[in-house]
Amino acid sequence: MRAITRIVGCLVVLSPMRAAAQVVVELGPSLGYYRPYGRFDSASVYSTALPNTPQNLKGGTWGGGARGWIGKRLGIEITALAAHSTIPQVFTPAGPNGSTSATVTTVTAQGLVTLIGTPARQQVWVSAGLGAIRHGGDSYARYGAPWDLSPAFGAGAGIRLMPHFRATFALTTLVYTFDLPMPPELRLNPGSLEHGHQVDVLTHVGLVWIPGAR
Repeated sequence: MRAITRIVGCLVVLSPMRAAAQVVVELGPSLGYYRPYGRFDSASVYSTALPNTPQNLKGGTWGGGARGWIGKRLGIEITALAAHSTIPQVFTPAGPNGSTSATVTTVTAQGLVTLIGTPARQQVWVSAGLGAIRHGGDSYARYGAPWDLSPAFGAGAGIRLMPHFRATFALTTLVYTFDLPMPPELRLNPGSLEHGHQVDVLTHVGLVWIPGAR
C-alpha cells in the first residue's frame, strides 16, 4: 500500500513538470501591411482632418507579439500592431488644410489550431478570437481616438530556421462597425462624423525567439 502511495505521489509531482515541458513559447517583432475595406456613410458634417474612405488609412505596420503552444496542436497568440498613414492636404475656401497623420492600432488575442506540422518543425494553423482597434494620431486625437471591438480570425505558418528561432507568416481579419460620434460642439447635427461597416486585413511576418528550445 505504501509503494502505491509513493508511486501516486510521484505522478502528481511529475505531471505538472511534463505539462510544462510541452509548452512552447515564442516571442518576437513583426512587420506587415494594414488594408481596410468598406466605406463611410454620407455625413451631415465633414472634417478635413479625417479620411474620406477607410482605404486612406492603409499602410505598413510594425509591432510584435507572443505565442504559446500547448502540445502539438493547440495554442494562444497575442499581437499588437500599429499602422501609420497620412491624410492628404485638402483645399478649402479658407486655404489649404493638412496634411494630418493617422494611426490605427490593433491588439488581438486568438486561439490557434494546427492543421499541418508541429511547432518543432514547419507548421500551418488557423486562428480565431477577439480584436481591439484604436483610431488615433493627429486625425482622430481631437475626437477622442475611439476604440472598437471585433471578432478576429485568420491563418498562419511557421518555419523553424534554427533551434531558437522561427520565421512566421500570418493573416488576420477584423470585421466591425466603425462609428465616430459628433463632438460636443457639433452634437446638434444628425448622424456621426464617420460611420460604416469595415473589414480590416492585416498581413504580417515575424522572426520569433523560442526560449528554452533544444
